[in-house]
Amino acid sequence: MSDQNLGENLTQIFSSKNRYIIPLYQRNYAWGKEQIDTLIQDIYEAYETNNGNYYIGSLVVLQRRNGDYEVIDGQQRLTTLSLLTKILGITKTPVLFYESRPEVELFFDEFYKSIDNSCFYNPQTHYLHEAVEYIKSATVIGKDKNVEFNVWSKEIKDYLSNNVILVKVTIPEDTDVASYFEIMNNRGEQLQKHEVLKARLMNELDTKYHHEFDLIWTACSNMDRPIQQCFNANDRKIYFGEGYDNFLFEKLNPLRDANNNPQQDENKGASINKILESGSSSLEVGDVEVENNANDIHSIIDFPNFLMHIMKLYAKHIMKLDANNNRIDEDVRLNEKYMLSCADLLFKDLDEKEVLKEKVLSFISLLFKSRTLFDRYIIKTKGLDSEDEFSWELNRPQTYNNNGKLSVKYDLNTFECDDIQKQIIKAQSMLQVTYRQRIYKNWLQDTLSYLVFDNDCKDKSIKEIEGKKLLYKVNTIIYDQYKALEINLCDDDNSMYCKGVNTPHLLLNFIDYLYWIDDKKNKILDGFNLAEFNFRYWNTVEHHLAVNIAKQKGIADDIVNSLGNLFMISKNANSRLSDRDVRQKVEMSKDLNMGSNRQIIYKKTSKSNYEWGGDQIKGHYEDIRQLLNKAKDLLGQNQGEQKSE
Repeated sequence: MSDQNLGENLTQIFSSKNRYIIPLYQRNYAWGKEQIDTLIQDIYEAYETNNGNYYIGSLVVLQRRNGDYEVIDGQQRLTTLSLLTKILGITKTPVLFYESRPEVELFFDEFYKSIDNSCFYNPQTHYLHEAVEYIKSATVIGKDKNVEFNVWSKEIKDYLSNNVILVKVTIPEDTDVASYFEIMNNRGEQLQKHEVLKARLMNELDTKYHHEFDLIWTACSNMDRPIQQCFNANDRKIYFGEGYDNFLFEKLNPLRDANNNPQQDENKGASINKILESGSSSLEVGDVEVENNANDIHSIIDFPNFLMHIMKLYAKHIMKLDANNNRIDEDVRLNEKYMLSCADLLFKDLDEKEVLKEKVLSFISLLFKSRTLFDRYIIKTKGLDSEDEFSWELNRPQTYNNNGKLSVKYDLNTFECDDIQKQIIKAQSMLQVTYRQRIYKNWLQDTLSYLVFDNDCKDKSIKEIEGKKLLYKVNTIIYDQYKALEINLCDDDNSMYCKGVNTPHLLLNFIDYLYWIDDKKNKILDGFNLAEFNFRYWNTVEHHLAVNIAKQKGIADDIVNSLGNLFMISKNANSRLSDRDVRQKVEMSKDLNMGSNRQIIYKKTSKSNYEWGGDQIKGHYEDIRQLLNKAKDLLGQNQGEQKSE
């Protein structure tokens, strides 16, 4: 059968005549923010490009004798779409049911009955509550502007209802479900897009370049390992100098292959299968004793996403314009699903062989240099990627003599000035926790662009990039992101910015960052000496004075939902503190890693004998307005000797 016969739009899928049963053998709903954001972004992009129907995936079901559909495959997507369409008001009646899970049944029953898409919080269904909040707070990246999910137009909703298609496959009633799962799990994975890209690029080169290309590509792909550690001792010296902390590579050297591989016909390209079967390059340590201090380090992006950043840099700074004098970097998105189509754009089949060869050579050089700079000047995490059990790191390698052996450490601070080191980590970590999803990291693209092409040392040693100038660049990115919100907090009409839980996370993280800088410069901020804090993946907007308590006290919504009563908090802390009075919140949260704004609110609450009402909220709101008014000065954006790009 064709997709047209199998496909059903969401109106048909969620028709009240259908009942979908999630059997007990299926796992609980497990999608997080990343998967939900990606789904919503994909739907919006399909609407914006207006390419007709958008096939969002498959739904495999077994129809029971009573007519119910037992969901075999696709329950995560189906559950997300059920929540999404209810929030948008597209569906009114639940059609999704969980077998032998009364707590989930209760959640969906309350959720569909509620007017504001909320229901009583139950820790057993925390994952569903979180999914609802992720959907409601989602922001999609459009061609011309970013669009908040909760203000989607009727046209988008109509597209979602009528043009988003699931390929619904009904398997026979007598199917052995266990065997079906086994077949699905054993059918093998397809090649990843970055593997296909590697093969395509190598195929454009004479075979004499293949060994070194593979050596560099393999090293760059290991994002959780220092780039120097991905080469043997001899190659380290060739590429990074005696101290392993420079960058000496210029372009692929065919003579390096002559010493490693048998001569092959230079005029023949290798097949994709042969390239992929060639294996990874040796990562032997050689005569260097590598310290075990680079373990448990994690990159903030993976290799496919890093490749998308390099493609965009290549399009912007090397290709610049296409044959029709049009900029092409805007067509390169930071989403790996577009990797191969972007490769078609950058490495056209119509190009002459020598042109393609030069493009590939310049691309691998850009990849190698960018990865080396990324390691040195972009933060990583060390430890568990949980709420509190990790640290932010910014390191460079250092060689030293260890009992007559040459050894290397990878935990030396990138910048000798501890103050600059700390400020850059704070600035980048603020952006990282705000834009956690890989496809939204435009700040990283701008920073890499500066590091590779725009800094004063682009033709000199990578060691000479100045910390103060890098900090200024990152602060410029932060300030520009804040200004792009177009939030006017400085009017004299006494209006308050009061979006409550819909307050952009960027704004609240920015307030934390500014308070930290102000306290750092002034030592004591309005009588509050702030404790040092580290940005974490706080993903929930918390009301200090709970909304229901504020209503009991007769405090207006625009006050309780204003910036003077809000701060960022983790979802776990939110579930512990929800609806408690302010005294309990302060006393329960001592000695925790808290953002500077939350620290100040708690200290103000303590000083006022735990009185926190309308007057206190308005007073703190005014303090925040004054803080934001001087943001430009705090971030050094008024320094005339440097220019924002």
